[in-house]
Amino acid sequence: MAQRYDDDAYIATEGGTDCSDLAKLAGGTVVKTTDRFDDYYCASPTAVSYGTILSQREALNTFTNINYQLNDTTSLFAEVFGTSDTALMNDVTYWRYQLPDGSTSDFYNEYSGSCENWSRVFMPEEMGGLKKGMITNHSSTISVSPGIRGQFGEQWTYEAALNYSQYSSTIKIPQIVAAKANAFYLGEVSRAWIRMVTISSTLIQPNCSRL
Repeated sequence: MAQRYDDDAYIATEGGTDCSDLAKLAGGTVVKTTDRFDDYYCASPTAVSYGTILSQREALNTFTNINYQLNDTTSLFAEVFGTSDTALMNDVTYWRYQLPDGSTSDFYNEYSGSCENWSRVFMPEEMGGLKKGMITNHSSTISVSPGIRGQFGEQWTYEAALNYSQYSSTIKIPQIVAAKANAFYLGEVSRAWIRMVTISSTLIQPNCSRL
């Protein structure tokens, strides 16, 4: 969930990786460990379980048949509807520095004098709880079939009906607002663009204490 990476040395060192301020996150399971490249970073061995196929499902399905007897041979009827609610914890929220057009980019850090790329993974404690990170889907299905049935003569019966169906779905997906996260973590851009070797980078004075 956190790593201090040295682009020039192509390595994240043990000394440059301090997890003490993060140890309380993910239920107190964040520790210093190494990734598959043997680079040090801060991570939780249990946080992977936050991502699930389905976290919650609530459904109400009804079948209602209503009859109104007009007389001995004729009656009106109608049939109606159902709803469904689901919640999915796909993963914790994530931020990475983005340009106004939505593409990711490096930036030039005036403090360190190097070209950097910052990103941030947010644990449930920082998100306000797991429910804040849920993808929710509220769907409603309405089907109404009004009709009339009856009898005429001694040998004939009839039934006539109309059917109306409607499906609606409201999906809410929590996302980090990139512009606000950029301003919070990196501060204001002090110069629009600069050219470094072959890399076009933004010049920024970031606030390291907020990471």
